[in-house]
Amino acid sequence: MHLARRALVAGFAICGATTNGLIGTHFIPSAHDHGMPETTAAGLLAVVGLFDIVGTIASGWLTDRFNPRILLAVYYQFRGIGLLAQRYPERRWRVVIVGGVSGTGRLGGHRLDELAESFDCVSAVHGWGLSIGVDIVDPATGGPDAGRTRRIVNGARERDVLIGTTGLERSTLKIRPPLVFTDEHTDLLVAALDRILP
Repeated sequence: MHLARRALVAGFAICGATTNGLIGTHFIPSAHDHGMPETTAAGLLAVVGLFDIVGTIASGWLTDRFNPRILLAVYYQFRGIGLLAQRYPERRWRVVIVGGVSGTGRLGGHRLDELAESFDCVSAVHGWGLSIGVDIVDPATGGPDAGRTRRIVNGARERDVLIGTTGLERSTLKIRPPLVFTDEHTDLLVAALDRILP
């Protein structure tokens, strides 16, 4: 296979994998959390497919008039800018490129940093965007506390806040909400943890 064709196949493979991740990680949980009927969710996904078809036809039309290499470079440049924006969630321009959602997630991270200063059982808050981890420890020993982490997750569930655990010791709270996470949801999350952590 020609080198250019291999590069193109690899690029489309990465494109497809990241699109599946977006749908599987964010769209499906978001539809479920908002009580969206399966037919409505399928309709929204069909809209994505419709734009894919329109984009493909438009790309074919443009390819007849412009150098395909330049077009492909432009397409991947915009995709690269979007991915680069994920790396710097605190930058204001990220809101313009990929929406304010991940900025909200980072706002939640700052709010969780404040909780870490208030409670000895929180040793660290890490992550960026809408993917945040909170390390829970035993205040007496400073070691990972899987039991306390499990109690926090169960207490949050009782307050309609869904978080999970991760890490080798299962002592890290995994906070990975859907894309439709707003400031109101941040307030609910922080308020629930504020009641559960003591």
